[in-house]
Amino acid sequence: MTIQAVAMKMERTMSEPISTGYLLQYVVEMQSSSLNSCLLLNGIEIASYTAKRRSISSQKVNGWLVYGDNELELRAAVDDPAHLPGPVALKCLLFRSLHGKQPDESEALASYVERDLQKMPVGQMQTVWRKTFQPNPYYGPWSWERGYPMAPDKPTMAAAMSLVAHILSLLDAGRADQLVEIYRVYIDENVRAYEMDAAALEAQLRAWCGGWKQLNDWVLREEDYEFIPEARQRLLQVRRKDRESVFGASGSDVIYLAHLPIGLVLVR
Repeated sequence: MTIQAVAMKMERTMSEPISTGYLLQYVVEMQSSSLNSCLLLNGIEIASYTAKRRSISSQKVNGWLVYGDNELELRAAVDDPAHLPGPVALKCLLFRSLHGKQPDESEALASYVERDLQKMPVGQMQTVWRKTFQPNPYYGPWSWERGYPMAPDKPTMAAAMSLVAHILSLLDAGRADQLVEIYRVYIDENVRAYEMDAAALEAQLRAWCGGWKQLNDWVLREEDYEFIPEARQRLLQVRRKDRESVFGASGSDVIYLAHLPIGLVLVR
């Protein structure tokens, strides 16, 4: 089936359950060429691209789904219609499929495909497509849904950097048991939602701690980081401006924090 046929195909109902004992995954596929674009799910930025290169990505989004209505929002814009690096193209597909199965475009629950330059905003990114859907099954509720709103103010940024510094101190000291407890909410939610093996998740963290060695001359500085409130300010995305690992030598290039009754907690 061609891309044009997929774009014209009527979207399938999302409430019909799939009868299976296997884990179902919601997957979003994106293609972006010659324009700036970003995709949000429930206000959380899950993909972002620049006009400098053609980008293709596919990612699971189960962990960001909430009960009831969920909204995908696609934003895009071209910098200068007279000076484009190549043909404009933007595509977003939403799938629900069995874990490990590669979905076909004809199976998309929702789709957006656009190649017409005249339909793209110029300059600042604007919304070009929205889609609301209700997931079935639903793997929440997630701890961050019950968190307190956060703003990227000085106290919040200082608290986030304090947590990053604490994790680095545990890695430097080889304190694997304490590192595992920092990730306890993350572990527990993966076990509850996806029936993952807690021991295996803990073993990954212990292996990270055991093999840890920081980069020479690496310094933790708040000015090197970005702090982005998402999901109606219930999540705080923390990442380095250079898009390297949050922790320097290795580890995630982005982490998500939530302000729970027990304090600021790493949840993703």
